[in-house]
Amino acid sequence: MNPPPGCFYCDTALIRSRTDGFHSSNSRTTDHIIPQVRLRQMDHKEQARINGHNVVKVCSACNNYKGHLLPLDWLVIMPSDIGARRLRTRLLLLGFPAVEVTSAMARRRK
Repeated sequence: MNPPPGCFYCDTALIRSRTDGFHSSNSRTTDHIIPQVRLRQMDHKEQARINGHNVVKVCSACNNYKGHLLPLDWLVIMPSDIGARRLRTRLLLLGFPAVEVTSAMARRRK
């Protein structure tokens, strides 16, 4: 899967972080789709499947809001409906089970 040009989660255009420590909500950061702490709890076969695609470019707003959530939990609460639909597609392309992705989308706030 080719990574999107913007934030992996919401598609916001990313800007370089400033060197003075100031970060805007669309400053470019990196995120582990499966947080490192959660990845260590998985079996080795699952870790190997995920590791090649686990680090993505994201905006600082999504990175801060997602925190240590698993991607399906993030899908349920992420603020943007458009972003959620894009993330759903990306998770399916990464091999997440369709039943689990569909269930997460159904649990989204109406």
